[in-house]
Amino acid sequence: MFTLSKSPMKPIWRSVYVDVSYPFPASGAKPNDPPTLTDEMAVQIVARAKRRFDMTMKPGTKPSADSQATYMNLVRDATHDLKGFCFVAADEFESYFAQHGLKAKCVRVAPEEGGGDHYFTVVNLGSKSNSLIVDGTWRQFYSSGDLNRFRLVGTLIQLRSALQDKTKLTIDLIGAYEAGLRVVDTWKKYQAFA
Repeated sequence: MFTLSKSPMKPIWRSVYVDVSYPFPASGAKPNDPPTLTDEMAVQIVARAKRRFDMTMKPGTKPSADSQATYMNLVRDATHDLKGFCFVAADEFESYFAQHGLKAKCVRVAPEEGGGDHYFTVVNLGSKSNSLIVDGTWRQFYSSGDLNRFRLVGTLIQLRSALQDKTKLTIDLIGAYEAGLRVVDTWKKYQAFA
C-alpha cells in the first residue's frame, strides 16, 4: 500500500537552464485536450529531466556538443538510468502539460511500510476515474527488457489492464497510482515539493 505524500525537497532543479528542448505537441492538439504523447515525445521530456537532474546534482556539468541527442540516447538505451530522478521527470511532465493548458501535478507516493518513494504526473480531467496518470520512468520497475513502450499514459482502468502481468513488476505500480490519484480530491492544496 502507498500513500500520497509531500516531498521535503525544494525544487532547485527548476531554475537550471537545460539544453534539451521540449517536444512539439502532437499536431492538431488544442488546449485542455487530454495529452497525446508518443514514445519519442516522452523520451525527449525524460531526457530533458535527466539532463536537468545531472546539471543540478553535478554542478559544473557542461553542455556537450549535442546534449539533446546524447541524453535522448541515454534515456532510450539504458533502463537503469531511469532510477533516482523520477521526481525531476514527473515535475518536467507537469511543466510540459501546464504549458499546454492542462491541469497537471507531479505527485509523490510513499510505501506505508517504508522504502523508496516514487513520483509521477497526474493530469486532472475532473475525476479520479477519467484523470490520466503519466509515468515517464515506470520502466525502472519492470524486470524484463523486452517491452517496447517507453511512456505509460492512461486512466487507472487502462493502466490496470496494461500492467495485468504483475510478475514482471518490482513494485505494486497500480497501488502507487491509486494513491497518487487522491491528489484529485485535494487539487488546490497539494504541492509535491516543499
